[in-house]
Amino acid sequence: MLNFTIIKLSITLLIGIVLEFYFKIPVDILLPIGFLIFLIFVSLYLRSRKLKFPDIFFGISFFMMFLFLGVFTASLQLPYTHAKHYAHTLNKESNNLYTLTATVAEVLKPTSNYERFIIFATSLDRRKTKGKILLNLRKDINSKSLEVGDILVMPIQFQDIKAPLNPHQFSYKSYLERSGILKQAYSEQEDVQIIGSNKFNIFRIAERSRKEIILKLEEANFTKNEFSIIKALLLGERRDISPTTFSNYASAGAIHILAISGLHIGILLWLLTMILKPIERIKFGKFYSFMIILIFLWTFALITGLAPSVVRAVFMFSIIAVGIQFRRNTNITNSVFISLFFLLLINPYYIYQVGFQLSYLAILGITSIQPLLQKLWKPKNQVILYFWKLLTVSIAAQLAVLPLSLFNFHQFPTLFFVTNIVILPFLGIILGLGLIVIVLSLLDLLPAILIYLFEFIILQMNNFVTFISSFQAFVIKDVSFSILLCLTTYLVLFTLIQLILKWTSKRILTFLFSIMILQTSLIFEKAERTPFKAIIFHSTEQSLIAIKKHQKLALYSHQEIDSSQLIMLSRFNTEERIISTQRIALGNVLDIWDNKILIIDSSGIYDIPTYKSDIIILRNSPKINVDRMLEKLQPEVIVADGSNYKYLVQHWHKTLENKNSLFHATAEKGAYIFYPRENSLK
Repeated sequence: MLNFTIIKLSITLLIGIVLEFYFKIPVDILLPIGFLIFLIFVSLYLRSRKLKFPDIFFGISFFMMFLFLGVFTASLQLPYTHAKHYAHTLNKESNNLYTLTATVAEVLKPTSNYERFIIFATSLDRRKTKGKILLNLRKDINSKSLEVGDILVMPIQFQDIKAPLNPHQFSYKSYLERSGILKQAYSEQEDVQIIGSNKFNIFRIAERSRKEIILKLEEANFTKNEFSIIKALLLGERRDISPTTFSNYASAGAIHILAISGLHIGILLWLLTMILKPIERIKFGKFYSFMIILIFLWTFALITGLAPSVVRAVFMFSIIAVGIQFRRNTNITNSVFISLFFLLLINPYYIYQVGFQLSYLAILGITSIQPLLQKLWKPKNQVILYFWKLLTVSIAAQLAVLPLSLFNFHQFPTLFFVTNIVILPFLGIILGLGLIVIVLSLLDLLPAILIYLFEFIILQMNNFVTFISSFQAFVIKDVSFSILLCLTTYLVLFTLIQLILKWTSKRILTFLFSIMILQTSLIFEKAERTPFKAIIFHSTEQSLIAIKKHQKLALYSHQEIDSSQLIMLSRFNTEERIISTQRIALGNVLDIWDNKILIIDSSGIYDIPTYKSDIIILRNSPKINVDRMLEKLQPEVIVADGSNYKYLVQHWHKTLENKNSLFHATAEKGAYIFYPRENSLK
């Protein structure tokens, strides 16, 4: 049965972590607060022992202790709480050169020009330091093959990680900050020296193990596309999956299959439990079976490179395995919350990882929603019952992750249940067969017939996914779903489940109240949405100006919109709920809501008689005297878009620093947004 104390403590810890990440309370303030809470807890505990009935004040103090534990745990992980963090050492000038000693912590997917790594600083100019840094190492013919655990020395200049320069774009800066990374550095290959390595680094051992397995599997000569899926399914290596294949799996509702998570570990746990059933009959059989399962699961985590998602899943199912193997009268939901509690204690930053959120929500959905769905129909035929259970599991998991998926990915594949009903029954076979392929390849005993069979199965899975993804009409795309809507939708879902479990007047009222909150959120968001605005986007390819009028967008550009601009506009249109877009050729003069705009291009021509400009846009690096131009035109704002050379933007900025006109460089400040003047819409 459910242990609500475990659930409440886990949620209390989670709330404490969120509070600390949001408010960033310093440790020197937290320590006396924690000491005071502890004294109150002890005094109320001693008081409660003398009472005949439970004391509510002791219960409150107990949960306050765990709330503080969450706050304090998160505080210890924040970079600025560590006196030796490099953020405290850096001078304000960003061009200072430092000598850095660091250890490679993680190898990231490279870009077209740079190899990328997360490194952990150990010393800065021979002074001890700590903290994670994003290292960008330029590619060349003699590129070094850096591995996790390598110890590096290099001269570097720290750089800020840029925030997105256009509205509604993904913030890589925020993403890295939520992983404890505050700065980045660029370096050349010849400047980096490897002075040693930590050969006993567990992550280094894991990464080398995975590379060794990949090299052995390459000898089997799997086709490129199928091999990329095999590496993702068995080793958690998704770098080589083509964008087309990845998009197909996303559209078919099967993207979770490509990321090793609770689904894969749960299937492996079930397979191992079935295989090891006979061992339980011997003396200490349950213990032997339990140990074999733990060793196998953590070995699997090791060969997948100890990826965070795999480690989380293995940890969670290790706790579940305890209950299964020793027949403890425990609910899986309890095990899920126990694993959540300890994982957040180990690394509070997990709370920001989408994979972590989706994994736990999916499992909680299966444990809470699936039993309710299964009761709707009880077929007597065992085959039909099996597929009915599979369908209810799939629907329950999707319902649980739907609001969060819409918030993060803005789409929903409605044919997910078809994909899951077909693929999931065979996923255990695929995983089991894949592990046999790995073992035999390491022993150089992999037969050709097994290679052909395994590749054929993966090929058919890819073909089926491609077929399902071809029905694009069944993929709901470009859904604008805010964090407010996400949270209120979960509130409605939670109260609905509670109501289905037990119909009472109190729960009916609670459910109706949650619907009112959701409706209020929708009304609030509609009221907050700005119906009219104009945006001068940051774009290096060409100037791009947009005028939004309710749900219509007019785009001004000199040429057709290219692919990179389309990607940027797609996210903007989704968040702004644009339903129609019209492209208009951009000239040199615009009038937007009584804002007279003059565009000065590379020709440098701006002498237009009797034309007074409110906004001047500089594009394509015009060679002009900005003082003379400012004196003649007297604009309110000068905007330099992304098509200008950097040195010219810096020169203009310096020249206009003490002038009355506002200078706005999109490469530094992001897109320039302005609104209608008063009475201009009448």
